[in-house]
Amino acid sequence: MLSETRIENGRSASKTALWQGIKAEIPITIGVIPFGMIYGVLALAAGLPPLLAQAMSAIVFAGSAQFIGVQLMAAGTPLAILWLTTFVVNIRLISEMNSKQLTVGLNTIPLSKGQKEIVKKKLEAL
Repeated sequence: MLSETRIENGRSASKTALWQGIKAEIPITIGVIPFGMIYGVLALAAGLPPLLAQAMSAIVFAGSAQFIGVQLMAAGTPLAILWLTTFVVNIRLISEMNSKQLTVGLNTIPLSKGQKEIVKKKLEAL
Protein backbone atom coordinates (compact mmCIF):
# COMPACT_ATOMS: atom_id res chain seq x y z
CA MET A 1 0.00 0.00 0.00
CA LEU A 2 1.34 3.41 -0.98
CA SER A 3 1.28 6.05 1.71
CA GLU A 4 0.15 9.49 0.60
CA THR A 5 1.84 12.63 1.79
CA ARG A 6 -0.46 14.61 4.07
CA ILE A 7 -0.59 18.37 3.96
CA GLU A 8 -1.86 20.94 6.48
CA ASN A 9 -5.60 20.51 5.94
CA GLY A 10 -5.43 16.72 6.38
CA ARG A 11 -6.02 15.92 2.70
CA SER A 12 -3.56 14.15 0.49
CA ALA A 13 -1.81 16.18 -2.21
CA SER A 14 -3.71 14.32 -4.94
CA LYS A 15 -7.12 15.08 -3.37
CA THR A 16 -6.16 18.73 -2.98
CA ALA A 17 -5.10 18.86 -6.63
CA LEU A 18 -8.39 17.22 -7.65
CA TRP A 19 -10.44 19.84 -5.81
CA GLN A 20 -8.34 22.65 -7.26
CA GLY A 21 -9.03 21.26 -10.73
CA ILE A 22 -12.75 21.00 -10.04
CA LYS A 23 -12.85 24.62 -8.85
CA ALA A 24 -10.91 25.75 -11.91
CA GLU A 25 -13.42 24.02 -14.26
CA ILE A 26 -16.57 25.55 -12.75
CA PRO A 27 -16.61 28.67 -14.99
CA ILE A 28 -16.39 26.69 -18.24
CA THR A 29 -18.92 24.14 -16.99
CA ILE A 30 -21.51 26.91 -16.64
CA GLY A 31 -21.18 27.53 -20.39
CA VAL A 32 -20.84 23.91 -21.48
CA ILE A 33 -23.90 22.47 -19.71
CA PRO A 34 -26.47 24.39 -21.81
CA PHE A 35 -24.79 23.30 -25.06
CA GLY A 36 -24.73 19.70 -23.85
CA MET A 37 -28.43 19.87 -23.10
CA ILE A 38 -29.18 21.41 -26.51
CA TYR A 39 -27.13 18.72 -28.24
CA GLY A 40 -28.86 15.97 -26.25
CA VAL A 41 -32.31 17.23 -27.20
CA LEU A 42 -31.28 17.62 -30.85
CA ALA A 43 -29.72 14.14 -30.96
CA LEU A 44 -32.75 12.45 -29.41
CA ALA A 45 -35.11 14.42 -31.69
CA ALA A 46 -33.05 13.21 -34.68
CA GLY A 47 -33.72 9.62 -33.59
CA LEU A 48 -30.30 8.74 -32.13
CA PRO A 49 -30.36 6.27 -29.24
CA PRO A 50 -29.15 7.85 -25.96
CA LEU A 51 -26.04 5.64 -25.88
CA LEU A 52 -24.98 6.75 -29.37
CA ALA A 53 -25.62 10.40 -28.50
CA GLN A 54 -23.33 10.07 -25.46
CA ALA A 55 -20.72 8.18 -27.48
CA MET A 56 -20.56 11.08 -29.94
CA SER A 57 -19.83 13.43 -27.04
CA ALA A 58 -16.94 11.20 -25.98
CA ILE A 59 -15.50 10.61 -29.46
CA VAL A 60 -16.12 13.74 -31.54
CA PHE A 61 -13.58 16.49 -30.84
CA ALA A 62 -15.50 19.56 -32.07
CA GLY A 63 -18.88 20.34 -30.58
CA SER A 64 -19.89 21.93 -33.89
CA ALA A 65 -19.14 18.61 -35.61
CA GLN A 66 -21.60 16.93 -33.24
CA PHE A 67 -24.37 19.33 -34.23
CA ILE A 68 -23.56 18.96 -37.94
CA GLY A 69 -23.32 15.18 -37.65
CA VAL A 70 -26.68 14.84 -35.91
CA GLN A 71 -28.39 17.03 -38.51
CA LEU A 72 -26.82 15.04 -41.34
CA MET A 73 -27.90 11.75 -39.70
CA ALA A 74 -31.45 13.04 -39.32
CA ALA A 75 -31.47 14.00 -43.03
CA GLY A 76 -30.35 10.49 -44.04
CA THR A 77 -27.02 11.64 -45.48
CA PRO A 78 -24.73 8.83 -46.71
CA LEU A 79 -22.18 7.74 -44.12
CA ALA A 80 -19.14 8.70 -46.23
CA ILE A 81 -20.34 12.31 -46.56
CA LEU A 82 -21.17 12.48 -42.86
CA TRP A 83 -17.68 11.25 -41.90
CA LEU A 84 -15.97 13.57 -44.37
CA THR A 85 -17.93 16.61 -43.17
CA THR A 86 -17.27 15.99 -39.48
CA PHE A 87 -13.61 15.17 -40.24
CA VAL A 88 -13.16 18.52 -42.01
CA VAL A 89 -14.72 20.40 -39.07
CA ASN A 90 -12.50 18.53 -36.59
CA ILE A 91 -9.31 18.99 -38.62
CA ARG A 92 -10.01 22.72 -38.91
CA LEU A 93 -10.12 23.07 -35.12
CA ILE A 94 -7.05 20.89 -34.57
CA SER A 95 -5.00 22.82 -37.14
CA GLU A 96 -6.16 26.12 -35.61
CA MET A 97 -5.04 25.03 -32.15
CA ASN A 98 -1.70 23.76 -33.44
CA SER A 99 -1.01 27.01 -35.29
CA LYS A 100 -1.61 28.95 -32.07
CA GLN A 101 0.78 26.64 -30.21
CA LEU A 102 3.38 27.09 -32.94
CA THR A 103 2.98 30.87 -32.70
CA VAL A 104 3.60 30.74 -28.94
CA GLY A 105 6.70 28.56 -29.44
CA LEU A 106 8.02 30.88 -32.12
CA ASN A 107 9.97 32.89 -29.53
CA THR A 108 12.33 29.95 -28.95
CA ILE A 109 13.43 29.78 -32.62
CA PRO A 110 16.57 31.80 -33.44
CA LEU A 111 15.07 34.06 -36.16
CA SER A 112 15.27 37.78 -36.74
CA LYS A 113 12.29 39.89 -35.67
CA GLY A 114 11.20 40.33 -39.30
CA GLN A 115 11.40 36.60 -39.99
CA LYS A 116 9.34 35.84 -36.87
CA GLU A 117 6.64 38.28 -38.01
CA ILE A 118 6.46 36.64 -41.45
CA VAL A 119 6.17 33.13 -39.94
CA LYS A 120 3.60 34.34 -37.39
CA LYS A 121 1.40 35.86 -40.12
CA LYS A 122 1.60 32.68 -42.21
CA LEU A 123 0.64 30.54 -39.20
CA GLU A 124 -2.29 32.81 -38.36
CA ALA A 125 -3.49 32.55 -41.96
CA LEU A 126 -3.90 28.76 -41.62
